[in-house]
Amino acid sequence: KRAGGDRDFFQGLIILAGAFCHLNKNRWHPANLALQKAFDKLSLYLPEYHGVKTGEVLTCISAWKVWLEGGPLSPHPAHIILS
Repeated sequence: KRAGGDRDFFQGLIILAGAFCHLNKNRWHPANLALQKAFDKLSLYLPEYHGVKTGEVLTCISAWKVWLEGGPLSPHPAHIILS
């Protein structure tokens, strides 16, 4: 259905998980890069794919990117819920 099939969708989710691993280890730059890469891959699967509301996930990714730009002392954005 999509140019990358399911591959890019699942890669996007895996990269997103990796971004949060970077965040947990205070690796801001790699986290930001991973968030952008996940955003790019998941944006091909709007508004929903395999039961995941990708539009809502992208909104949350954007919020986390804004949080990173504001610095780690600002309040955390909303949690991502994949169902």
